[in-house]
Amino acid sequence: MGTLVWRDDWLLGIEPLDQDHREMVRLVNAVLCADPGADATAQGASQAAAQASPIGVRMQALIDHLRDHFAREESFLEAIDYPDSAEHRAQHAIELADLITLARVLSERGAACIDQDGAEGIKRWFFDHVIAEDRRYARYYHEGLGAGDANG
Repeated sequence: MGTLVWRDDWLLGIEPLDQDHREMVRLVNAVLCADPGADATAQGASQAAAQASPIGVRMQALIDHLRDHFAREESFLEAIDYPDSAEHRAQHAIELADLITLARVLSERGAACIDQDGAEGIKRWFFDHVIAEDRRYARYYHEGLGAGDANG
């Protein structure tokens, strides 16, 4: 199962949130199971080092980061008077609750990392929310500045 690899076309053009998203990719990768045979690659080696800590510790780091990121993002949405901020905030609450549940299940199972189904789910969430949903408020923000569309 592959890891997420940061792509600059995911940038929103809002630096604090872009930094959060880059860190999110790193933290998501830390909880994913490495591909068999990936150990020889630099990415595989860094992932192996991350997996040396228990899944609960790595999941908690991701959850803590998301809490901070969601708070920062929600403050930003309020500041720009984003019309869909209540819906976006509700999505954050659901996503965080789902991740907390996943962390609990993984810990109870004694898992070393997220299995394939869980990994696909977390990647799908990342693309659906971070890449698609967040792009909507970035577009709103940049259009309000008269700067046009944010990276697409």
